[in-house]
Amino acid sequence: MASAPAAAAATAPAVSTGTAPAMSASTTARRGMKKEKPWHSFVAGAIGGSVEIAITYPTEFAKTQLQLPGNRFANPIAVLGHHVRTYGPLAIYSGLAPMVAGNAAKAAVRFLAYDAIKVRVAALDFVPRPLVPLLAGLGAGAVEAVTVVTPSETLKTRMVAARNAGTPLAVTAAIREVGGVRGMWRGCRAVVARQAANSAVRFGVYGVLRDKTPSDSPVWAFACGMVAGTVTVYATMPLDVVKTKLQAPGAKARGMWAVATQTVKEDGVKGLWRGATPRLARLVFSGAIVFTVYEQVMRGLRVLDPPRDQE
Repeated sequence: MASAPAAAAATAPAVSTGTAPAMSASTTARRGMKKEKPWHSFVAGAIGGSVEIAITYPTEFAKTQLQLPGNRFANPIAVLGHHVRTYGPLAIYSGLAPMVAGNAAKAAVRFLAYDAIKVRVAALDFVPRPLVPLLAGLGAGAVEAVTVVTPSETLKTRMVAARNAGTPLAVTAAIREVGGVRGMWRGCRAVVARQAANSAVRFGVYGVLRDKTPSDSPVWAFACGMVAGTVTVYATMPLDVVKTKLQAPGAKARGMWAVATQTVKEDGVKGLWRGATPRLARLVFSGAIVFTVYEQVMRGLRVLDPPRDQE
């Protein structure tokens, strides 16, 4: 009977034994929330994150350049064209190294935390089903922001500003520039706010849409991921702008509100959505790629290492 809770959470509705743990697991199963093996979530998330950033990084480079203080470019095409003509094609991959490592770790932690939190939230009968992915995403976003995203984004921002190619020596120089390891967590509160909002919106929208799809086809996963990415961009863009300004070279220690109000004074309200176009280009495909790769890898891992009830 010790394995009943885990089995109940991973399969179709099970009969509760009457104990608190079994009741929680059966509630989770009844609401269609599977309990995944942690290492499955971690590996699938890492692979999805690596594939996504390797494909979409130039859009991230352009977005960061547009948000940096003193930006003189009118649009992302101008950013990419200028850097390719002036510094060569590899210039638009400046900062890629920490982003690949960071994105793989970020996605791994995100899906690991999301799957764990989702099961616990789903066990609460008073939480409406549509809110389960949103709340789980909120928690997962906060976890990934503190553990992975803040340091990797700080290094990426500095390296993009310096057109740094991402060699180990260059990464070390960037760490020294921000004041050592502790300085890598500059702007942490802004990153937590952005990532929590990002994941809440992305998982919330994706979860609602995926529940309504007629099949488990990767095509539906890709389409739902694209819609979720689009909504995420416009809902959370101001937090992304504030985050970049706080982490930029020469940035002074100011609060999020001070940076946001200063941005509005200088550029108007539209300044809070600066860089939305390249970020949209990235997150539309980011959501599609990550969710599609994640689901397919999870499917393969379940075959290689099936849940206990399938062994």
